[in-house]
Amino acid sequence: MKHFIKARPFALMALLCVFLTSCPPDPDIHDQNAGTFIIKNTSTGETIDGNNGSVREGDILSVEFLPKAEYSDMHFTTKTTVDGEVINGKYYTVSGSSSEIKIDLTASYNGSKGNTDYYLSAARTVVLSVSKKTPTPTPTPTVESNEYADITFLVVVSADLFTFVRPEISYIDADGNRIAVPQTDGDWEYDSIIFDGEELAARYRYEFELHYPKIGFGSEVAVTYQPNYVEEFTKESFYFSHSLSLASASTVKDFNVKIFSFTNFRTDSTNPETDIKKEDVRDYLDQLVSTPDVLRFSVNEDGTLSKVE
Repeated sequence: MKHFIKARPFALMALLCVFLTSCPPDPDIHDQNAGTFIIKNTSTGETIDGNNGSVREGDILSVEFLPKAEYSDMHFTTKTTVDGEVINGKYYTVSGSSSEIKIDLTASYNGSKGNTDYYLSAARTVVLSVSKKTPTPTPTPTVESNEYADITFLVVVSADLFTFVRPEISYIDADGNRIAVPQTDGDWEYDSIIFDGEELAARYRYEFELHYPKIGFGSEVAVTYQPNYVEEFTKESFYFSHSLSLASASTVKDFNVKIFSFTNFRTDSTNPETDIKKEDVRDYLDQLVSTPDVLRFSVNEDGTLSKVE
């Protein structure tokens, strides 16, 4: 009996040791497939699947590592190499220096979370064939036309008359088509002469240029004054005048440039400058709308201009 009692503490210790060794520690986690690498050709919008594919010189590839959902809060270290050269960042531009490139991708994480140690990794190797970029053909340079005419015209309307009319401008192009000249109110420039504090010769001017793609033709420019009748008049009489003139021109023939400026290349007005009493304004406008300013001219084969009566 004495021997049994003395041995009892040692039996308890042995039992305790057996109990402790039967409780496993927290396990380590090893995962060599901890995520997926996504390779995308941003130039084509295609995703490169598998371990082989094809790209073209100049294509831009993007690489992204997506860890498994259970590892999404862990910061992986990634590495990208192309033919053994480390690539910084997530983008790589295919250089085309070789017909094939080898891309090695790795990701790793070694760390602890709670009482668990994690040893995580992933790897992918992709071999891509590279085709040369097809060079963009150089367009054949077009030779500018070796003949044309640019002609500037000027329409002048007195300020008094301008309140009663809406000028409409058209011209005949080099092929005989009548074309309307677009205009806005902002195109018309107001000017006047101030003498002894009094404003004189107030008028509106509209200058525009027409381009003719050839020379050796006849043309005309016309200004029709559409009436804008008013019921009330601000004064007893009005100063009415209007004119259309050819101000300047440049012509090219066989790359020979000629430049002209004119002072008397204008219409002979059928409604000369005049003061109109308010009771005669309507009659004047009725006559004016049926007698537009028309300037006829020809661009001669030698590049000169002539007025056509």
